[in-house]
Amino acid sequence: SSGINAEYGDTGDKVAVVTREGSLHEVGVKELKVCAAQTLDIESGDVVVDMDTLGSGEQQNLVVGTSNGSIVCVDMRVGSFVFKLGNNPKYGPVSAMCLDRNEHWICLGTRHGWLTCWDLRFRLPITSWQHDRGDAILCLSPSLSCSSSINVGV
Repeated sequence: SSGINAEYGDTGDKVAVVTREGSLHEVGVKELKVCAAQTLDIESGDVVVDMDTLGSGEQQNLVVGTSNGSIVCVDMRVGSFVFKLGNNPKYGPVSAMCLDRNEHWICLGTRHGWLTCWDLRFRLPITSWQHDRGDAILCLSPSLSCSSSINVGV
């Protein structure tokens, strides 16, 4: 199965690889071997669609978005779950996600054109809206010019 990866560690010395089925592997770049492996708690039939890192230094966590709308945050130091959030199922399968640079919010995009922003401090949805044409959201990225804006690719 194909993998989705994200670099993390203050020096970029580790890479996290997650298969679509939720098998998570932490790989040391210098020694090119698996440092840790675990299975994420995702529902049967659900698949990982995107991932990113949250925090820095010793507090760095991995955030994974799934097709059924779950946002799962894992503490990679000990392999435990930090939190799990669920997007409204009526918005459709999640297709993209992004974290803001200050790590205060995360935005999810769906195949039905919905965007939902979540406050990570309080773990609550802030707002949801649908793209004008209802097109699938293919990619999301934080804006470089404004910390409260995102770029949306449909």
